[in-house]
Amino acid sequence: MSGSVAKRKRLLRVTAGNLRQHHLYINGHYDFFPKDCIGASRKSKNLKSKEIEIYLEGLDEIIRTDIASNAKTGKPRGFFRGRSWVGRFYKHHKIKVGDVLAMEKLDNNRYRLYPFDSKEDRKSDWHVVIEKPLKGNGPTVIDLFAGCGGMLLSI
Repeated sequence: MSGSVAKRKRLLRVTAGNLRQHHLYINGHYDFFPKDCIGASRKSKNLKSKEIEIYLEGLDEIIRTDIASNAKTGKPRGFFRGRSWVGRFYKHHKIKVGDVLAMEKLDNNRYRLYPFDSKEDRKSDWHVVIEKPLKGNGPTVIDLFAGCGGMLLSI
């Protein structure tokens, strides 16, 4: 996502590891959350981090959590602390591998999580088009707005 949409919403694809461990991976999305919500590991005595609130759509529940960091490296662990709520959310919405969730920012420390795209509901998997590398020497750009119904093909 780009521009102001990326400031308001992030899409997160559910993996087999997410389902197995009741994680919601947020690697690469740390800029979406306040820096002070990344806290020390539970092993550390310095647990000073600010929690964020996440409204779980469908469960009508607000959870408070933060992002734990690795005790050895101090880097964020890539998922939220306290995973039981993630498992409840997955179960309630019957989330499967490949489903896409949306995390929407409501304000600085408040978010909303909801199912965005269910693999079960779609007739075709549009992710394949985005993720699959192009093969061959075909066109790289098609301009559908080339004027009066014409098309411009750039190679």
